[in-house]
Amino acid sequence: MTIQFSTKVLADIDFKSPKGAAAVCGLSGDCLVVAYRANELSQLEALDDLLGGAISEARSVGDLDGKAGACTLLRSTRAWALNNVKLKRVLLVGLGDNESLGDFAKIARSILKAVSGGSIQSVLWHTSSFVGKQKSNQSPTAIVERI
Repeated sequence: MTIQFSTKVLADIDFKSPKGAAAVCGLSGDCLVVAYRANELSQLEALDDLLGGAISEARSVGDLDGKAGACTLLRSTRAWALNNVKLKRVLLVGLGDNESLGDFAKIARSILKAVSGGSIQSVLWHTSSFVGKQKSNQSPTAIVERI
């Protein structure tokens, strides 16, 4: 099986903004990968709205602990279609508490394991979510290239 990784650098996309979230969700793809920290889930409010509260639901049942490499795969529902979300899945990946992303290899392995071996053939990366407040030596493109 071949997995095609479509790298889209979405550095200017803000998931707190309904317009930004709609722009990303309007893209076609098998899976959008978004990184998060447990204490920063509010950054994904607009995305959660478009996904019909799927992120809030996952959090309420304990699926989003934010540990480095913890993956939660959300699948398209009727609510997604009603909100013009073209994505089939959204993979939420915990970054842990380490600001230096020292667990990056663990995170990368978790992502690759989650997206391989199934029907996912194209992956869109919200790369800026992996670096948060971008440091000069950690561009979104460099993050994806390290994977």
